[in-house]
Amino acid sequence: MSGERDATAIAISSHASILRDCASARDLTAAKQAQWEIARDGFGGDRYLGNLLVQAYGKCGSVRDAREVFDRIQRRNIFSWTIMLGAYADNGHGREALGLFREIQSRGMAIDNVTLVSALKACAVAGDLEEGRGIHASARSLGYESEIIVATALVSMYGKCGHLEEAKAVFATLVERNRVSWNAMLAAYAQNGHCEEAVRLYRLMCFEGIKPDATTFVSVLDGWKGEGEHGTRIHDQVLESGFGSNTTLANALVSMYGSGGRVDDARYVFDGIAEKTVVSWNAMLTAYAQNGRYGKAVDLFWKMDEMRRALVEPNSVTFVNLLVACAATGFLEAGRKIHAEVASLGLLSTLSVGGALINMYSECGNLVLAKSVFDSVPHKNLVSWNVLIGSYAGDGDGKEALGVHQKMELEGLKPDKFTFISVLHACSASEALAEGKAIHALIAASGLERDEAIGTALINLYGKCGSLEQARNVFLDMKSRRNLVTWNSMLAAACTKGGLEDCVEIIHMMGLEGIMPDELTFLSVLFACSHGGSIQQGLDLFLSAGVDYGIATNTKHYVCVVDILGRVGRLEEAQEVLNRMPFQANDVAWMTLLGACRIHRDFEQGRRAADYVIELDPQNAAPYALLSTMFSVAGRGRMPAKG
Repeated sequence: MSGERDATAIAISSHASILRDCASARDLTAAKQAQWEIARDGFGGDRYLGNLLVQAYGKCGSVRDAREVFDRIQRRNIFSWTIMLGAYADNGHGREALGLFREIQSRGMAIDNVTLVSALKACAVAGDLEEGRGIHASARSLGYESEIIVATALVSMYGKCGHLEEAKAVFATLVERNRVSWNAMLAAYAQNGHCEEAVRLYRLMCFEGIKPDATTFVSVLDGWKGEGEHGTRIHDQVLESGFGSNTTLANALVSMYGSGGRVDDARYVFDGIAEKTVVSWNAMLTAYAQNGRYGKAVDLFWKMDEMRRALVEPNSVTFVNLLVACAATGFLEAGRKIHAEVASLGLLSTLSVGGALINMYSECGNLVLAKSVFDSVPHKNLVSWNVLIGSYAGDGDGKEALGVHQKMELEGLKPDKFTFISVLHACSASEALAEGKAIHALIAASGLERDEAIGTALINLYGKCGSLEQARNVFLDMKSRRNLVTWNSMLAAACTKGGLEDCVEIIHMMGLEGIMPDELTFLSVLFACSHGGSIQQGLDLFLSAGVDYGIATNTKHYVCVVDILGRVGRLEEAQEVLNRMPFQANDVAWMTLLGACRIHRDFEQGRRAADYVIELDPQNAAPYALLSTMFSVAGRGRMPAKG
């Protein structure tokens, strides 16, 4: 009998050792084989092996298998529940983990520090601050609050839930701190955008004799922009500490340099990574995309064979970055090839990729393909609808944008501020005042009427549709929330549909509220002066922009001045303005002068202006047509030859 017990104990010990190896190696196939062998040897009901099997499946990322084993364990103890709780939390299933924790509490089971740590991790994953505070209270009442592993989990939870002050308060109570607790506090600072404080805390940690590890450096680098010398110093310390070959840390360095605009440094680190993961590739792609190096991002895509030789498959993040690059550069053919790659990997149904594809095709001017991708996405979210509505609105097809919005409403999706802004833009483009008013009513009902961006879009709508009084009402309702964009929108509405007096009044009000005008402000007023025939006022404002406000005037401002002078026949002065511009006048500027010459029948000057347009844009037929009209009206028979 004793021999049988010994044999059983040896067999269980052997199976336990194998399961620990499976968990350590995160080998799911081996774990399934071990489960089969345990059942074959008649130990399928053993609680000890069942707990270890749940743990192994959790480490391997297979929460479903872990739960199936957990549900079959007879006479589960607190360790069984805690291991399953940890499997959920470690794999990002925060809500399920918290549900399990509440069940543990309802059963009156004795909760230990390990259970509390797993529950706090679940709160961090779920972003559930109130539940975390409740567990904090439980830890206090059970006497575990001051234990270093529980306190560290509390710091991490508060940090990830965005409550840095509470994380700092818990950290301050720790009499004895280890590297893990310092890392948790560092991560809390970095995750909440307090990177300078994270660097100071890192220095204090080193001063107190705590040797940093790879996790320490990742926490310091997380969110830190690599401008200046700080990033370089941290990189040097990484190398001095012997972590130069750590892939996770190298990925963090690539991201740091990329966010700081040091793309070449990011590429240097990336090229030095011996075993690149998909995170490595994505970090480099993001660095290129963040810094406008879109061509480089697409070039990196062509090295995907290198990725696959290293058994690294691109994921949705990879393709979203690439599609953003194609959209920004208009690389339609590259976008099509990426679309094919996405389809071959079965990622078309991924919402982020679908939205990026729709955006890429619309930015590349192919709304037919954008709509085709949209129709093929099986489960559309609000972002997908917003992208398509915005694409049609941006293309000036207000009617189609409004039609997509109506279909979205029929699907029962609740619009957000981005939906409303795109739809208002569509209404503005098509001057659909009735539809715009209906959207305004929906905005008011949704409680978003006080949003700055929406208010500005409403002012644009009413201004474009000639309803200046309603534009002014929205503007006045935004008194405490007005910014320069809002003021410029109101000014544009007044200058387009109102009188010059309205525009001058608005600029005066801007000054009283301390709002500094910009180039768009003056462009709107110059437009109003041009159409209102206020020559001297327009010229004075043009000079005032540079002298009194230090605004760098551009070609559009000069075109307005040419238009102001041209409308009253001061053609020589208009040409002198073009000749003395600090940069070369473009074809639009010369066409403006040519139009004025036609009105005032100045044939010779008109021909000179036409010559400039033809030289700048030989394919433009407009100057020929205007000259022909001028000479026909004058009865000269035919247009003189150029030169």
